[in-house]
Amino acid sequence: MKSIQLVTGIVASLLLFQYACAQELGAASNVDHLLDAKIQDAPTLHNALAPANAIAFILATNHIPGGIIEAENCNGQDSVLGQKRVFNLEGWTVREALDFILSAAPGYTWTIKDNVVDILPRPGLPDLLTLNIGNFETGANSGNVDIEEKLFNVATVKQYLSSHGLAKDDPLRIIIGTDNVHIGHPISIKNATPVQVLNAEALAYGGNAVWRYTERTGHCKQTYDLDWPAL
Repeated sequence: MKSIQLVTGIVASLLLFQYACAQELGAASNVDHLLDAKIQDAPTLHNALAPANAIAFILATNHIPGGIIEAENCNGQDSVLGQKRVFNLEGWTVREALDFILSAAPGYTWTIKDNVVDILPRPGLPDLLTLNIGNFETGANSGNVDIEEKLFNVATVKQYLSSHGLAKDDPLRIIIGTDNVHIGHPISIKNATPVQVLNAEALAYGGNAVWRYTERTGHCKQTYDLDWPAL
């Protein structure tokens, strides 16, 4: 009897594992399918846009959740992702457009992480976004402002910001200049990192939300900022 129970347990575990893998592959293939679709509303890109805003527009209008991570030096120059230009991308797929836009920003690349398209520096994510902040949970009635306040008040994050001298770029914007848009369902992540929380939040908005984290370091006031160019 114990042998039968053991075998049954093993079979059940294998079935659950296969189901989880199928779910993950299905979600990833769905993102791949969307990336291979033609860009919607491409004529809008004939207006001068910063690359980061062009990417956010392309992802959002094609129902692909995204994240943009910018790492800048305090050298008085705009980020390469912030310099405006015109993009003529009619007839292009989303994948082709991302490759083309980032070809002018060799320090950046894109990847699919947690079923979200993330734009990130080639050297890797800023350390703050990779911190283990423990379990992170928020309700379906939480908004982007609520989640940002909770995330950046986690003890591990606060200690990192303090020890590295990182200050909020525009602390008043979150209070008076940002709508608190509620997510569609609760977020619950074990042993979470900030990038996982933000990607989960983008997914919770239903597929057309894009977040952007900007970190400026160097010989100046060192700052970070989080905003949602598409929400």
